[in-house]
Amino acid sequence: KDLKDVTNAGIIERPLAAHSTVKGIRLFGSFGVLYPGKLIANFYDAHGVESQATPLQSVDPAIAVELNEELEVPRTAERISIHLIDDDGKDRGSLAECKVVKTN
Repeated sequence: KDLKDVTNAGIIERPLAAHSTVKGIRLFGSFGVLYPGKLIANFYDAHGVESQATPLQSVDPAIAVELNEELEVPRTAERISIHLIDDDGKDRGSLAECKVVKTN
């Protein structure tokens, strides 16, 4: 596989992308995580203020993570950061970040 980057939380195979939709934002990306736990999407407005935190999915280091889902989020969301929270509740840091591409 073609790895793009490594973070404290995991590896990036296909970088995170976020596109606005009629209902909210669609997320895309491929990752490997270093710890079992869950992914949380944190959305930020133009001023860097967190507007919403949304649980995404449970993850395991033995299984590749394929993100392709649409989330209902405020239209003011400009940036997203996906964090890995391990099974002990510890935030292992950002797995990926990107700006939201406004398509409509």
